[in-house]
Amino acid sequence: MESEAEVACADPHAIPGDPHAIPGDQSAEPGVVISATALTKGQRAAIRLHAGERDRLRVTANDKPVLTK
Repeated sequence: MESEAEVACADPHAIPGDPHAIPGDQSAEPGVVISATALTKGQRAAIRLHAGERDRLRVTANDKPVLTK
């Protein structure tokens, strides 16, 4: 069985305590990992600005993220 330290080191982008994290999963492209909860600051939605455009990230009643242009 892996120790907590080994799991934490398995994915350098893992968010400590993230219940959706998959230990050792590095299938995503490298970059910053930010949970939807952190982006929305506990609310159900947040606006993302990119290249002058606004996208809406919302979390559904079934706890699924939806990004709308």
